[in-house]
Amino acid sequence: MLLYHRVSAEDGPDSPPLHPDVFREHLDLLTGLFNVLPLEEFVARLAVRKSLRGCCALTFDDGYADFLTGALPALETKGLPATHFLVVDSVLTGRPPWNARLARLFRLDTSPAKEPRSQVLDRLSRMPWVDRDASLSEWEDRVEDQGDLPPRMIGTNALAQLLNANVDVGAHTLSHCFLSRVAPHEAERELRNSRLELERLCGARVRFTSYPQGLYGPAIESMAQKSGFIAGFAVEQRRVRPGTRPYAIPRFDVTDRPTWMLRMELSGFIPWLRTLRRT
Repeated sequence: MLLYHRVSAEDGPDSPPLHPDVFREHLDLLTGLFNVLPLEEFVARLAVRKSLRGCCALTFDDGYADFLTGALPALETKGLPATHFLVVDSVLTGRPPWNARLARLFRLDTSPAKEPRSQVLDRLSRMPWVDRDASLSEWEDRVEDQGDLPPRMIGTNALAQLLNANVDVGAHTLSHCFLSRVAPHEAERELRNSRLELERLCGARVRFTSYPQGLYGPAIESMAQKSGFIAGFAVEQRRVRPGTRPYAIPRFDVTDRPTWMLRMELSGFIPWLRTLRRT
């Protein structure tokens, strides 16, 4: 199970994207090794413990608009399915996820009096969305962007294009909320309402959710199930195994991987090295 974020020929100072040429190399490698399944079929196989050997699925998080020009043409050329997990606020407003906004603000704001970034990130991540957004918006009003525009996001007018191109839409919460850090009622609202709002916008069922930053736990898994999703996806550099819980499905984040490193990741060599480091 693979996870991508941005695929673009343009440099991204806060979140460097994967170049489209490298993405096409990835697809060449993957189609030579695997049967690339729609996410629904992958999850259905997992649910009945049917073998997933030789199978994989492609997912994207966050909803950056460069997906439409950097990744989608390559997927369509090869006839490959994918699922894109969208942040509702980004779809409706065009703003990047809040933590990407924060990264940009730290780059643009040269004030020496700033708190350490890790402290600000932690503090904002624990706020309800309305308070977090207000804090970021006030900061954005104070900082001169000097023509440094944030990356564009997939908006409501592109949803039909996704659905018509064999791309399923999943939910990535309302606001890119770090679910395990906020109050339980806030996490429940982020999960449930993201599904309902995306279903309204797409006119189609939204069956899957992915957890921002991969932050989740047993309580979040239960919330995802109660919110009407049939599976939930994390960010963990390991393979999906028989018996994997349906609301804790791991994905390899390969957005920044050159093709040779992806090959080593899939071969098991890099995961083996990680195991050695932990022992």
